[in-house]
Amino acid sequence: TVAVESAKEYGINHSEFIATMESLDKAKWSNIRGIRAHVRETQESKDKALNESRVWPLEVGLVFNQIEGADALPVSQQNKLKANINQ
Repeated sequence: TVAVESAKEYGINHSEFIATMESLDKAKWSNIRGIRAHVRETQESKDKALNESRVWPLEVGLVFNQIEGADALPVSQQNKLKANINQ
């Protein structure tokens, strides 16, 4: 269930979820709240690093800013949206 939640919330696939779980201490695998927190922290750190390294053309930012609620999306979803705009 946490894998499905992670896919919906962060857009990660099963292999990314498994990789995230491999970095969690196996003694904590039985605690669902701990797993959720670990996934969230892992994704936030990835999103922060990705967001800091991404530079979008000016036109992408202009179109992105016109979309209502786009800035409320998680950073990973914002980057996916900007990538689609950029295409």
